[in-house]
Amino acid sequence: MKRRKIALSLIFMLSILPALAGRMPSTYKMSKNTLLNKIKGGWAGQTIGVTYGGPTEFKYLGRTIPDTTEITWPEHQCKWYFDHEPFLYDDIYMDLTFVGVYDKLGLDAPADAFAKAFAYARYELAHANQQARYNIAVKHLKPLESGHWKNNPHADDIDFQIEADFSGLMSPGMPNAAIHFGDRIGHLMNYGDGWYGGVFVGAMYSLAFVSSNIAYIVDTALRAIPRQSTFYQCISDVIRWHKEHPDNWRTTWQLVQDKWADEITCPDGVMQPFNIDAKLNSAYVVMGLLYGEGDFGKSLEISTRCGQDSDCNPSTVGGILGVILGYDGIPELWMKPLREIEDIPFKYTGISLNKAYGMSYGQALQVIEQFGGKVGSNAVEIRVEEPLVVRFEQSYDGLYLAEKRGLGNKSVQDVGAIRFDGCGIVVRGKLDCADKKYVGEVEVWLDGKKIETRKWPSRKWRNRAPEAYSLFGLLDMPHVLTFKFLNPRDSVKTDLWSILVYKYKKTGTEVFTTARDAEVPYRIPAIAQTKTGDLIYFTDYRPCKDDIGFGRVDQHYRISRDGGKTWEAEQILVEGTGVKGAMDCAYGDPVIAADRESDELYLGTGCCDRPYYAATTTRQNPFPMVNWRSKDGGKTWSRPRNITEQIYGMLDKGSLGPAQSLFFSSGRMMQSRMVKKGRYYRLYVAILVREQGNYVLYSDDFGNNWKILGGNQVQPCLKGDEAKCEELPDGSVLLSSRKHGGRFFNIFNYTDVKKGRGTWQQCAASQDDNHGCRATDNFTNGEILSVKAVRQEDQKEVTLLLQSVPLGPGRSHVGIWYKALESKADYASPAVIARNWEDFFQVTARNSAYSTMIQLHDGSIAFAWEEATYDQAYTEMFRRLTVEEITCGKYK
Repeated sequence: MKRRKIALSLIFMLSILPALAGRMPSTYKMSKNTLLNKIKGGWAGQTIGVTYGGPTEFKYLGRTIPDTTEITWPEHQCKWYFDHEPFLYDDIYMDLTFVGVYDKLGLDAPADAFAKAFAYARYELAHANQQARYNIAVKHLKPLESGHWKNNPHADDIDFQIEADFSGLMSPGMPNAAIHFGDRIGHLMNYGDGWYGGVFVGAMYSLAFVSSNIAYIVDTALRAIPRQSTFYQCISDVIRWHKEHPDNWRTTWQLVQDKWADEITCPDGVMQPFNIDAKLNSAYVVMGLLYGEGDFGKSLEISTRCGQDSDCNPSTVGGILGVILGYDGIPELWMKPLREIEDIPFKYTGISLNKAYGMSYGQALQVIEQFGGKVGSNAVEIRVEEPLVVRFEQSYDGLYLAEKRGLGNKSVQDVGAIRFDGCGIVVRGKLDCADKKYVGEVEVWLDGKKIETRKWPSRKWRNRAPEAYSLFGLLDMPHVLTFKFLNPRDSVKTDLWSILVYKYKKTGTEVFTTARDAEVPYRIPAIAQTKTGDLIYFTDYRPCKDDIGFGRVDQHYRISRDGGKTWEAEQILVEGTGVKGAMDCAYGDPVIAADRESDELYLGTGCCDRPYYAATTTRQNPFPMVNWRSKDGGKTWSRPRNITEQIYGMLDKGSLGPAQSLFFSSGRMMQSRMVKKGRYYRLYVAILVREQGNYVLYSDDFGNNWKILGGNQVQPCLKGDEAKCEELPDGSVLLSSRKHGGRFFNIFNYTDVKKGRGTWQQCAASQDDNHGCRATDNFTNGEILSVKAVRQEDQKEVTLLLQSVPLGPGRSHVGIWYKALESKADYASPAVIARNWEDFFQVTARNSAYSTMIQLHDGSIAFAWEEATYDQAYTEMFRRLTVEEITCGKYK
């Protein structure tokens, strides 16, 4: 029987669900019968969808199914597949595996239980699921490790996306609950975009219980995904292209294909039309939902005709629409074939659809209560949730595919040594043996050293790995990889097909390069822009290979006349002598300011051979400080001026006694935009004082003389370390100091601007637990900067705070957090500043540490940071960014 279109627009127009206006109430009531009907509709819809698309699965790769090719819906379609090709329902029996664990062990079931349930199940798996099974059953990796891209080259594949339906069905109107209950499963097999696919689908299912507005469901579910992820960007493109081409889904399909179809994260799809990437197939789901306009049949057909995994995508579409419509609202045309199999258990399970309906319904009632709702005798009251953004993660982080090379389907012995140049490799191939239970044991040697003994099961064994081998996290350089069999058999046949080699992407311009074999490293970036627009970049050059106090440190700089595109030859401002006991032994930790109204520059550094932290460094034997001045934009510089006594003397009568050791925090010295006294706008710089934390100094004569902001009796951040300053919209001063895991913030409010009088508030921590500027497992200097911006959504003008830190773990992944200040209430206190930062932009995926930034005359951001570009600490980098780029289009 040919499938006929059934228009359902009237049903949607008459719907009484309140989300049509795009906003949800805080609570939502529905009868228990309605709840059950929607859950049944979700299971029924996805079963219908996978059956409908089944005959086309992976037959149309990189192309759509033409309209001339009919997709039929025979009367007994579901029963035929149950009887003859039950493997079609792998999407569903995987789903049911996890439903079964929750049913047996309750809502607190641990991740290990889900891992064992699918890793040791009797059914066949593929792609990310299969690699995860191998990781759990053979390598004995923990659940969160089993899906990580460094252990699972298929981490971005569609697997969790097509198995996450259960999480939304058990979490009606509560997308955060859906994400919570799905997370312990999603990271078993996926990471990054692969995990986001399941997060997105689970959230859409959840929202479909309380809204019939397709656009609202899609838009709201997408809010859970970090904006900087490629998944978010892809789905955002689909939403935008649908608005631009509302009557032609094939135009949008082609736009998706042109921009997003290149595959580097699934070994099977690299340089092939095959694509099982989660974001691409989620794009097809969204196209089906948006262009289908609520018509069940039309939506299934569009998502199927998009091709690729064309049974899974209509399954997701059918499930979401099934929740909206409810079981009783799905047209009978589609339901009739389904009714024949509702009491038949899916293969490898003891669970039929009718049983699944009841299991998910029972779980939903528990979740409603656990998440603050109410369950009555005839109705439920749901506490509706707005999605929270999940953590950012990126598979193949910072990498690109450098090479795909065929190995000629040769045996391991015939291939011999595999030479490659990169930081990661996937070796594609298989092992065959008549004994299905045979497990090869292979020594893996890298660059002449044994790195592991790998178990390599026969491809006929359920616990096989989909790839012969993969390895990431190497130094980005030439390597030699070899395999040695420990238990060969005559009946064992190995075929190595190809290798995929990955290298790190360039993240910016190398201004000062510490090469892999360099004996002298660079450290500590500082950058400024002169009145004429030139950029000047200072850094330490460290022959002693360490901080001041351990030998010679020099100051080097380079100038760019074209906004950072090119840089003039490296120049030396000053060379340390390296002489023990001499004040000129070393000059390090540069901090710089460029006057906005003249060609003057100010540069400050520490100097001498005494370590800041040493007990022998005291008020009588201090850590000295010097400055330099340039009056011609950096063409010439004064001799160093010793300002040690001037700075230390201000604290001699401080409340905590004389300073024993202190220095200016490196990077950017902030110049006020509002406070001008005489010739100059006010300068601010934070100092770190041993055992006293931070103070802020200010100067009204461009650094000739300094005073302590707020006086020497108050420590604005007693537990602080290296710190930076910024001016808030009302002229008050924001202090941002490094701490383990994040930042400390404090605010100085003026009572007399000219005299520098006022009060410091109470210092507040900004870290993961208050959605602050998280810096996971590190304690590192960064920069605070405020810029004017416009929020794209409503064109509202805001002040945007930017805070750079290594996002972590450890000193790695330098990035920029951002947060909008709309009114004075948003910076009323340090605690308000510290919490609820909106998101971050990752600048680099490599090991990286200190960073600084300034706003250029044209409004763009000059970002300077140190990075282990050649696996040495550090190369000093530069990149020009825009507000739009940093916020992924949220602000401009």
